[in-house]
Amino acid sequence: MGNYGYQCFKTKDRDVYCSSKEFKNHDEGAAWVALALAHFNIQASDIKGKPYTADSQPDGAIIWGPPNAADVHNYE
Repeated sequence: MGNYGYQCFKTKDRDVYCSSKEFKNHDEGAAWVALALAHFNIQASDIKGKPYTADSQPDGAIIWGPPNAADVHNYE
């Protein structure tokens, strides 16, 4: 199996956030979601649906990665 993919989520305001890198597993993706929510001061209840993976970053998405790559395991 290849990469897990880019981690994304959509808010109730229809803003889409996506990781700057692809992840290898669910745990890494979940860690990115937690960091992104904290960074952008978004509550989990503000997410529309569930976080999801994508093969590519959606057009118009807000692309973000933590400044300290060690914040997410294997975030390279």
